[in-house]
Amino acid sequence: PSLKTKLKLYMNTKGKTRNAFQSFRDLISKRPRDEFKYLSQLQLTNFQNHLTKTIALLNDYNFDEIDTLVLLTSQLGNMQIWSEFIEKHCTNLIEFRTNALVASYKLEHLDIYYSALQSTMAGAEVLVISLNLPNLRFLQLANIALNERGLFNFLQTSKTFLGFPKLKFLSLRRSFIPQSTTPDVLSFFLKNAENIEAIDLQGCSCFNFADLLVGIGPLHRRQRLKSVDFSGTIAKNEDDFNRFFNVQGLDCAIEDLSLSGINTKANAEDFYLPFINKFVLHADRLKNLDLGRTSIEKEEARLLLERKPHLNSLTLSGCYGIPRSWRKIIKTEEFSNAIRAFYE
Repeated sequence: PSLKTKLKLYMNTKGKTRNAFQSFRDLISKRPRDEFKYLSQLQLTNFQNHLTKTIALLNDYNFDEIDTLVLLTSQLGNMQIWSEFIEKHCTNLIEFRTNALVASYKLEHLDIYYSALQSTMAGAEVLVISLNLPNLRFLQLANIALNERGLFNFLQTSKTFLGFPKLKFLSLRRSFIPQSTTPDVLSFFLKNAENIEAIDLQGCSCFNFADLLVGIGPLHRRQRLKSVDFSGTIAKNEDDFNRFFNVQGLDCAIEDLSLSGINTKANAEDFYLPFINKFVLHADRLKNLDLGRTSIEKEEARLLLERKPHLNSLTLSGCYGIPRSWRKIIKTEEFSNAIRAFYE
């Protein structure tokens, strides 16, 4: 009684999927329904057009929990049916593998979020070049491993790669990218992405600002880019940082910028003063600036408060080089009081 029965079901078709589906339907109709209660591993290979019917049929059965799901097929089928199946049978899923995305050219929204806490536990991996999905509008690959295998040659030789001309949102938040990762990852996801509105690279510490300059390009050339999150990135060289953020005399569309926790060894004056003079004071559309948990000091913070009074918010939480009363999210209406406190 202490041993739990596990049932594995592997279904593969090399011919017509209709025949495979009918065989599967006949199989389970002849078996006691309780027998499928212990199904824990499910693999479907080459089911293509009949995948939706197969999943709908399985939805009528009660399983304890499926912990391994493998889909080797070019189509995923009806998303509502899949949603019901995942919610009902896969709440404890520990392994999911699929190559269905490779051929899902019409896919517009792809959100893969894996909740591993550290790279050694990352069980989700995506081969970057497999995501050749030109109709994507939303793409998030968070807390997973990005595999760059073959990417350089792909970018150099592919004549059919369209890039992501419809992409508006890109997030690689806290993805477990090895330190050997190159800017090619950004070049891939941002190729022809002229409509991009938001880029989230929070926690991607493998990228420095020389990489970002190559992968993203000068900010003023991204005419629709409104929101950028570079929290936790590395600024090894302040010159690269300042080159990236130099928009003097140029129109910049950025409205929200987060540099929270940015890592730099430069002193505050050398690092933040050029940033303020070359970016903040010239980015006329900037509304929200997050410099929380950075090494900014009171003189540079004062300059921001005095010279950029039309910011909606300035986040200075966790900045220990400034007065304690400033270590918070300072709203527009609080700027004058914060400045007054500096001189008292």
